[in-house]
Amino acid sequence: MERKRRIYLVEDEEEICTIITKYLLKEGYEVAYYQRGDTALKEIVDNPPDLLILDIMLPGIDGIEILKVIRNTLSLPVIFISARKDEVDRILGIELGADDYIPKPFSFRELVARVKSIFRRIDFETRDVIPVEKSTIKSKNLIINLDSMMLCSRESSIELTATEFSILKVMMSRPGRVFTRGELQHFLADGERGADTRAIDIHVKNMRRKMEELGTSSMLIQSVRGVGYKYED
Repeated sequence: MERKRRIYLVEDEEEICTIITKYLLKEGYEVAYYQRGDTALKEIVDNPPDLLILDIMLPGIDGIEILKVIRNTLSLPVIFISARKDEVDRILGIELGADDYIPKPFSFRELVARVKSIFRRIDFETRDVIPVEKSTIKSKNLIINLDSMMLCSRESSIELTATEFSILKVMMSRPGRVFTRGELQHFLADGERGADTRAIDIHVKNMRRKMEELGTSSMLIQSVRGVGYKYED
């Protein structure tokens, strides 16, 4: 029997927790919710879920700080929810490695749809984008481990977020092929797709930074003016 996917909801409003939990349970997910950031963080680190729905404003420790901590050790997908609607918060969430962002108030059905979209994307990538018999993608300077979502060089390794993993995996599997920003948006969560393509640029910036941390050139991902990006080793 297939294991149910486990979702953690971190939200300080009891009523919202109850309603979201009801909707997710109805879709067959396992759900646990927490109303304090510090309590949630311990459980996330000790028993990571398959997906995290995270409010920004929380008692104990806020959602931004939680995401900073878990991104050092975990690559699970994260959906931010928040009443803070300004663009700075949205971009900050993406830069830190959030996979989606939904401003309050929102439709609970829309949230469920976003959750399903992330899981469909993960299933699609593992099933169709890369042959299942391969556990790594290798280039001259970098290796992506498809099981652990780690980006590795000869000397060290670093974890990718779910979105970074999706984008870099498809680019490394087709070196030299130019991907438009529109094509790469296919690998973003629904909340990052829209009229502008800045989310792609932010994720590329973060991946380049991680390449530098591994001691490799950040320009392995090359910009193609007016088009998009390509991976060239």
